[in-house]
Amino acid sequence: MLKKKLSRMIQSAVGKAIASGSLKIDKLPSLTIEVPKNREHGDLCSSVSFNLAKQTGRQPEEIAGVILDCLETGDGGSVKFIKKKEIAGRGFLNFFIDESYLRQNLLEIVSEGGGYGSSDSGKGKKIQVEFASVGPTGPIHIGHARGAVVGDALGNILKKSGYETVKEYYVNDVGTQIDILGKSLKARYCELCGLAPAIVENGYEGEYLKDIAGRLKEKHGSGCLEKPPDFFSGFAVEQILECIKKDLSDFGVVFDSWVTESSLYSTGKVAKAIDTLKEKGFTSLKDGALWFNLRQDKGAEEGQEDRENVLVRSTGTPTYFASDIAYHSDKYNRNFDAIIDIWGQDHHGHVQRVRNAVSALGYDPSKLEIILYQLVSLSRKGSPVRMSTRRGEFITLREVMEEVGSETIRFFFLMRKSSSHLNFDLELAKEQSMESPVYYVQYAHARICSIFNEASNKELQIAKCPKGIHSDKLQNANLELLKDDIEIQIMKRLAFFPDEIAEMAVSREPHGLTVYAQEIAGLFHRFYTDHRVISDDRDLTLARLTLVKAIQTVLAGSFGLMGISPKEKM
Repeated sequence: MLKKKLSRMIQSAVGKAIASGSLKIDKLPSLTIEVPKNREHGDLCSSVSFNLAKQTGRQPEEIAGVILDCLETGDGGSVKFIKKKEIAGRGFLNFFIDESYLRQNLLEIVSEGGGYGSSDSGKGKKIQVEFASVGPTGPIHIGHARGAVVGDALGNILKKSGYETVKEYYVNDVGTQIDILGKSLKARYCELCGLAPAIVENGYEGEYLKDIAGRLKEKHGSGCLEKPPDFFSGFAVEQILECIKKDLSDFGVVFDSWVTESSLYSTGKVAKAIDTLKEKGFTSLKDGALWFNLRQDKGAEEGQEDRENVLVRSTGTPTYFASDIAYHSDKYNRNFDAIIDIWGQDHHGHVQRVRNAVSALGYDPSKLEIILYQLVSLSRKGSPVRMSTRRGEFITLREVMEEVGSETIRFFFLMRKSSSHLNFDLELAKEQSMESPVYYVQYAHARICSIFNEASNKELQIAKCPKGIHSDKLQNANLELLKDDIEIQIMKRLAFFPDEIAEMAVSREPHGLTVYAQEIAGLFHRFYTDHRVISDDRDLTLARLTLVKAIQTVLAGSFGLMGISPKEKM
């Protein structure tokens, strides 16, 4: 990683300056390496001189000079890393990467293949990512799918960064909504059996319930009319959960673990969590109900009350909040170094309650990270499509997958930060032109594949795209021939791929994958327009084949993290 490499070099330079007496400080301050917005200011920069100036009382520009005098440009390696170093403004340090390093990195990309961009940053650390935990009261709709995409891509990024990552789905198969679901199914079933259906207040009305009722009647005839409510709830949950799993699997999302809310009850974990809060004095009784006592939590106002903080209703039934506390207790007890919850923005009111609860149980709340993603607005021919689970007026993930394709959805859903509203334009998503972002990046990969297919027919003894290029042939390519500005730009951006992955792992924000892929694709399309890859100059041809092979490798790597398969033909 370029930033990590330069950071080590600067730290070493500061250490030398301290040892020689040129700098007198107790410790090195936090060191941040950034990419300048203006290419004229270098490839990397640092403001460390300003931080050191506060400790020493000297001018940042003077300290910058001391650091550069002690800086080794090669980082101890055989290839020079820094070509040029300069002081800008009042003491900013600007660095320009040497082209020889970029060319060497090009060979490493081709050699490492799909492993390029991997790191051991998270080695020895265990992270759980829980996402897409839609209650089994209906099929996954297109709004829920955004959480699935964000969570899956983030999990992929964390795994590539060396973290032991567990992707988990939490099944809310207990509670009021499940009871209503069972009553709604029974009403549909009775209707199919020729009886007048009961009116279910706030019941579920989707067509999917008619299908489930039909399967129930087909299996049992009319023999279930006297069955208790939990029979219908159980059957509905089983059928809907099977549908959810199938949809997610076809969407390319695979979980490492599934945890049900009912299992937390059957194993006594809900009761234990409630008892622990009682013992610690974080509960109070009011109107026959047991409440989580917010007044003992930091940040809560005296006398603050909220019906969502009820743990056990006056009927003796625990609330969803109680089981959610138990679930988070279970997460902590599995010894994760970080626990990441990915929820829809409509759950924002639940965030502080959960943080308060895990803190009350004695856990470290800083280990819990909650990412809220904004909801999706879906439009068709300029008209908004409204979604409502109970009324059955919703567009399912399955419907949109069949219309535009799962991989197109995944790409579009990663084009904005999780915190930004997403308007999903179905017409643009289906468009097969350079106006479509996903087509734009996929076409870059497909073009490269066609280049290799052409190379194989030119008696260059280069394997076709599906098998890749023989690395031994490319190791001998004369990469010094790659000297045009666009070629240098491409090599630089490819070299930053590991840094991009590392930063996304830290920020927990995977949308950078689409930004980076579009940038690389854009650079390639510019290069392809103005340069011939295969020409009569065999040496230049091999050099440029190496370049485009590296582009192909990095594009395929970014696609893989998004959960997208690179296209070989379009």
